[in-house]
Amino acid sequence: MDRLSFLDQVVHKISTTGLPSLNMQGAGVVDPSKSPFEVNGMILAEHIAARLSEFPILRKKLMQDSIKIADMRLVDDPAFDVWDHITFATLPSPGDAEVLDRHLAKFSAQQLDPDKPLWRFEIIEGLAGGKIAIAQKISHAIMDGMAAMRVLGSIFDMEPKPPAKLKDSSWEPEPVPTKMGMLRSALKETAQRFGVDAPKTIVSVSKDLTKSAKNSITERFSGKLFGEESTGGKHLKKAYPTSLNRAISSDKRSIGFTIFELDKLKAISKALDCKINDISLVMASEALASYFEGIQEKIDFDLILCMPVNIRNPNDKAHGNALALSMINARNTVKSIPERLESIKEQTAAVKASQSAKKSSAGSSVDVTTILSPILIDLIAMIFRKTQPWDKVPVMINAVVTNVPGPPGEMYLTGMPIEYQIPMIPVYHKGALSIGVNSMGNNFSFGFHGCGKIVKQENMHFLLEGLDRAFQELQAHAFGKAKKPTATLPKPKVATAAADSAEASIEAAPKVSPTEKKIPPTKKPVKKESPAKPNAAKKTAKKPAAEAEKKVVSRAKKSAKPEQKAAEPKPKTATKAKPKPATRTPAPRKPPQKTLQGAVKPPTAKT
Repeated sequence: MDRLSFLDQVVHKISTTGLPSLNMQGAGVVDPSKSPFEVNGMILAEHIAARLSEFPILRKKLMQDSIKIADMRLVDDPAFDVWDHITFATLPSPGDAEVLDRHLAKFSAQQLDPDKPLWRFEIIEGLAGGKIAIAQKISHAIMDGMAAMRVLGSIFDMEPKPPAKLKDSSWEPEPVPTKMGMLRSALKETAQRFGVDAPKTIVSVSKDLTKSAKNSITERFSGKLFGEESTGGKHLKKAYPTSLNRAISSDKRSIGFTIFELDKLKAISKALDCKINDISLVMASEALASYFEGIQEKIDFDLILCMPVNIRNPNDKAHGNALALSMINARNTVKSIPERLESIKEQTAAVKASQSAKKSSAGSSVDVTTILSPILIDLIAMIFRKTQPWDKVPVMINAVVTNVPGPPGEMYLTGMPIEYQIPMIPVYHKGALSIGVNSMGNNFSFGFHGCGKIVKQENMHFLLEGLDRAFQELQAHAFGKAKKPTATLPKPKVATAAADSAEASIEAAPKVSPTEKKIPPTKKPVKKESPAKPNAAKKTAKKPAAEAEKKVVSRAKKSAKPEQKAAEPKPKTATKAKPKPATRTPAPRKPPQKTLQGAVKPPTAKT
C-alpha cells in the first residue's frame, strides 16, 4: 500500500470537506477526418482505455483507518471498471467554441467520486466540423502536473498509429485491507511518528525549530513564500484584495481559451533575450489588467501572481506533488509592456537561481511534514468548514499562473493530429481565477478557469483581448514595426469617428449647436461683408454698444432708401439687385465657421 504525503492528504481533504476540489483538468480537440483510420467516439474511448491500463495508480482508490490517525493509503479498487471513468457527451448545435466553453465549465464543476479512483475522461462529440473533444480530470491528490503529463502523454503517439484495442485484463487486485488491519497499522504508524520520528526531528532542528519547520515545509511543497530569493526580491509587494480574492462556489465555473503560434513566441523571445515563460507571464499580466478595466474595477496597485515550479528530479517517476510556489509581481501598473517584461525577466531569473539552490540542498534538509499527523488536517478542515473564515483570511496572491510544457513535436491520437489543448488550472477560495499555459507542437495555449459566480462567462473576452494586445505590442517591439499598441487603438478610433461625424453634421445642418459656440460673434461677419464704410465701422466700434447698434440700424435704413428709389424706374434691375444672398448659397462647401457665418448674416441684412 502506498502512503500519501502530508501535502497530498491536504489536497484530498480539501476536496471532501465541502471545499472546492483541486483537480487538474483540461481538454484537447481532434478532427477524425484527418486520420487515415476509421475513428469515432467509441473507438477513441477504447483507445484511451487501453493506453491508460498501463498505469496501476489509475486503478487505486484512497483509504484511511476508521479513527483517522494514520496517513491515507492508495489501495487497489476491486470493483474498478474503466467505463466508470470514461463517459460520453454530445454538444448541442452549433457546437462552436462558445458552446464548448459552457460544457467544459459544467464538466469542471462536477466532483469526482471519493470512493473510486480519482480520475475521469469524457468524450465530447457534436463539435462544429465533426470534431471531437476529450476532457480529462485528475485529482491533484494522486499526482502533480508533470506526472499527469506523463499519463496523458501515454495516449498520444509521435506519428499516426491505428487505435489501440482494449484487451481482456489479466489484472488481479490486491486484497483490500480489513478495518482491523488498517487500525493496527494506524496505531503502529502513530507510535513510530511520535515515539521515534518526532524526537529525531526535534533534535536535528533544535537550533531554531520554528524557522526550520517553516523552511522545511516551504522547501517541500510550497517554496519560500516570503523570502526575496524566491520572489525576485525588491519587486515583490503586498498583495491587495480584488474581486477575484474572495470565497468561491463549488457548483459553477467559467472557461476561456485562446491559442498562439509557438514559433512566433520563440522568435519574440529570441529577439528580446528572454524566456517563453517570461512572455507568458507578461501576457497574463496584461490579460488581468484588461479584465479589470473591462469590468470597470479600479486597480491602481501591482498584482501578485503565484507561479508553481516543479522541483522533481527528472529521474523521479513518483506521482505525488513536488512543487514550489514562487511569487511574481505582475507590474501591471507599468503601462509599457516591454518595460514590464524587463521587470518580470529580472524576477524569474532570481526565482530560477533560488530553485537551483533548493534542489542542490534538498537532500540535506529535514522534512518536518513527516511528523505532522493527519489529525491536524481534519481539525483544520473542520474549523474552516464550520467558520467559513475566508473574508478574514489575508490575501497572499491575486491569481495563479502555471506553465506546463508539453512535447515539442506534433502529437497524434489514433492517427489524428492534436488541433489544440485547453488547460484548466484549479481555482480555490480567495483565488477565483487561474491561468494555465500549455504547449504542444506549434500550439501555445492559454486557458482561463474561473469561478462562474465571480468571473462571468460573458466577461472572459476581456482576458483574451489583453493577451492579444500584449502579443501585438511585444511583436512590434521585438521586430521594430511602426505599429501602435493595440491597447491605444480604440480611443483614437472613437475620437476620430466622433470628429468626422461632427464635421459631417455641420456641413449638412449649419446650425449645429456645438459648432456655433466656436464661431465668432455675429458683429464680425457684419463688419467683414457689410457695404458700410470701413472708417465708420471703426468709429462705431469705439462707442458704447447701444449707440453703435442705433447707428448701424440707421445706416442700414439710409442705405436701403436708394435701393428702393432705384427699383421704381427700373423694375428689371430689382431682380438683379439681390446677387449677394445668391452668392452665399455655396457657403456650406466652405469650412464650418465660414458656413455658419454666412447662415447668420441674412437676418442681420433683413433688420
